Amino acid sequence: MLGYKVFHENLNSRGFQYEIGKTYQMDEEPVPGHRGFHACLVLDDVFKYCRPFRDTYRICKVDLAGTVAEGHHKVASNRITILEELDYKTAFDAHSKNIDHLAMLIQHGDDSQLDILVNHPHTSVRCEVAKRGRPQDLDILVRDKSWLVRREVARHGRPQDLDILVRDSHWAIRSDVAYHGRHQDLDILVRDRDESVRLEVARHGRPQDLDILVHDEDGYVRRNVANHGRPHDLDILVHDEDDYVRINVAKHGRPRDLDILVRDKYEYVRINVAKHGRPQDLDILVHDDDECVRRNVAKHGRPQDLDILGCDKVA
Repeated sequence: MLGYKVFHENLNSRGFQYEIGKTYQMDEEPVPGHRGFHACLVLDDVFKYCRPFRDTYRICKVDLAGTVAEGHHKVASNRITILEELDYKTAFDAHSKNIDHLAMLIQHGDDSQLDILVNHPHTSVRCEVAKRGRPQDLDILVRDKSWLVRREVARHGRPQDLDILVRDSHWAIRSDVAYHGRHQDLDILVRDRDESVRLEVARHGRPQDLDILVHDEDGYVRRNVANHGRPHDLDILVHDEDDYVRINVAKHGRPRDLDILVRDKYEYVRINVAKHGRPQDLDILVHDDDECVRRNVAKHGRPQDLDILGCDKVA
């Protein structure tokens, strides 16, 4: 019985590895949806079990033998032979209205299909074309009306595209441009109006950017500045109003910062101070009002702390 079976890109299906040309069999009786080698008798039914726009799939023609049990849109057998991979260009039409067909053509077709689909009216189709990364397609799609398509273009990181997209109207695209870390882009995006873009700039840790972003209005940006641990940034951020900025400062364990943060109002800052285990900090934090802080003191196992915490449920 001829059928069609869909696989992941490596010809794996549900954890079982297949190879074209090989036969597989099992002794148990097949039960559709539960046990056996599954396939569809109608080609389009395979798309009920996969979404080509979410992942890369391959479809093979298979021969089902032995016991064959029919289920809903699929069958299961206890013997299957993987005959050959589908000829996608013959099976599917680039002018089809079925976007699953088009996705398979984009993944496995040739230039003639992509030349048609690059101008398709459906955004998801153009996104898939952009993912393929053909230069002639990116030249067109870099100015696409959909930000989702332009974002796929940006992810390829071609310099000529980044030159355009660095000033894109959508923050997500500018953030993707910043991700690539070109100096000329970071010089522009360090003062971007959107905090997500500035956050991506901060992650690169360029000194000239950190000099600006240490004073950023957004706490997430300042947290990432603190992560880099530059001494003169920590000198400023140790007094930051954002609790999580001070946590990131404490993680670096600079003595001058711990001297300040040991008495911080936020317990998670004090927890991070306790983790460093400085004796002078533990002497203070062993009496902390917060149970989690005292528990972190106890983890160091100092006898004098355990004597105090002996009646404490955290010890």
